[in-house]
Amino acid sequence: MLELQRLAGNQAVVAAIGSWRNGRIVMGVEHSDLKLHPSAPPDGLGKMRALKNGQGILGLTIRSIEPSPPLLRPEAPVQTEAGWTCKTRKTRVPEPYFEVYWPTKGRHAVSPGITLDVGADWDAKLKQGEDEHVEDTTLGWQQTWGQVGAKVNELAQAPGPPKPTEAEARRDLWARFAHSLPKDLRPTGAEPSEEAQTAKWGFEPKTTLFRRLFDATVARDTRNWHLPGTTVEFDGKNEIRSLVDGSSKIGEVKSEDLIKEIRAKTAK
Repeated sequence: MLELQRLAGNQAVVAAIGSWRNGRIVMGVEHSDLKLHPSAPPDGLGKMRALKNGQGILGLTIRSIEPSPPLLRPEAPVQTEAGWTCKTRKTRVPEPYFEVYWPTKGRHAVSPGITLDVGADWDAKLKQGEDEHVEDTTLGWQQTWGQVGAKVNELAQAPGPPKPTEAEARRDLWARFAHSLPKDLRPTGAEPSEEAQTAKWGFEPKTTLFRRLFDATVARDTRNWHLPGTTVEFDGKNEIRSLVDGSSKIGEVKSEDLIKEIRAKTAK
């Protein structure tokens, strides 16, 4: 960690510590990554639940990202025969990393005397539910950091039109950048500002547009869209549970619709 701090600074250390998941460090992810953990019976469900302190979950998607948002950082303006020009430096765009767990077909031990029988249909449906978390999060990222990073790196390719002064060249770069973004993602002010950018799409606080869209997928759980019901049969003294739809809406709500709803609420 000390060597990392010396080479890359405090933010990289924070990213390394903050992205520790299941015994591995996810740091400086350059491309979106997905690791699948199909959890087989008889102890797959129990091992998965142990990752959530014994909570009675039926699937788990761990989402991680380096907390370093893409930012526009102007280079020093350059004087040409026609006037002053300015362009931005290229920016890195960290991408999300996912670890996905779900119980596969078969009988899983829940507790002494209680077994959950996961049929082939529910094996597929529980996996689909976790896929929804991945899709929601990826779409939220695409509409924030992905879009901002693409625009910054586009502006880094060439300077803007010449202006009479250095200050005007910097302000022009900022204005072109800000007005290229959707209104709810547009930073305020006339001068380039890191604070204005992180206020819109910073990793903290959790109320930024980035965090609201990146975390929009949590609504699937808080609204019980991923909560099947169960039926119970007995095999002697043993309780055998099977899954039924219950309040589950797996496969019914598109990621585009959920993100659109959360984005509209954030804009109010």
